[in-house]
Amino acid sequence: MRLVTGLHPQFLWLNYICAVISTDIIIIGAGPTGLFAVFEAGLLKMRCHLIDSLAQAGGQLSEIYPKKPIYDIPGFPSILAGELVDNLM
Repeated sequence: MRLVTGLHPQFLWLNYICAVISTDIIIIGAGPTGLFAVFEAGLLKMRCHLIDSLAQAGGQLSEIYPKKPIYDIPGFPSILAGELVDNLM
């Protein structure tokens, strides 16, 4: 078991998770950035666990505006927020 040292007291629960789950990376937040981080970790053959407070992945894109068009995603002139989350999954 490897403990994470130098943590702020509110993040000491990470040591409990590391003791229970054997993983290389813990990603907090299942929004687009978290989902992309999982993708990149997979390319590097790293095991990761994703933690989020919402029941479904996608973060604010899924919860607040799944039908809103997004214009600043490379490779897509315009894509709906829900479609982006589906593509990342």
